[in-house]
Amino acid sequence: MDQENYYLIKDLNSFVKETKKVAIENFKSFVKNEKNHKLVDEVTNKIIMQLSTKNKIEDNIVSDQECELIINPFLEKQNGKFVISEGVYFEILKSIHTRIVSNTLNVLSSKGIIESAYDEELNDFVFWLN
Repeated sequence: MDQENYYLIKDLNSFVKETKKVAIENFKSFVKNEKNHKLVDEVTNKIIMQLSTKNKIEDNIVSDQECELIINPFLEKQNGKFVISEGVYFEILKSIHTRIVSNTLNVLSSKGIIESAYDEELNDFVFWLN
């Protein structure tokens, strides 16, 4: 059985801010990389093109508070200090990425760039370009 390495979080506030930066930069890289456009459906690809051509991904697309709420359930305490493993860190990044996508879709919808509706059959929201 492999034992995972744990890393001590010395300053939770700084950890939240730096993790947020990593997640946002990762998302921006995904959007700007044209190879990724082939991995998603046509509507998502059009949304990605809107984001990349209009550079609409803002550094404040997800707040520090949202990131902290996402991160807190993942944290583990050992000897009274917060620690985290690499595997858990990647899960945190994926969770923040999902929030960035959700917030981005919300912004695009509020600006009238996309429309959305809840599809009961899919049990999820669907989006399309105006």
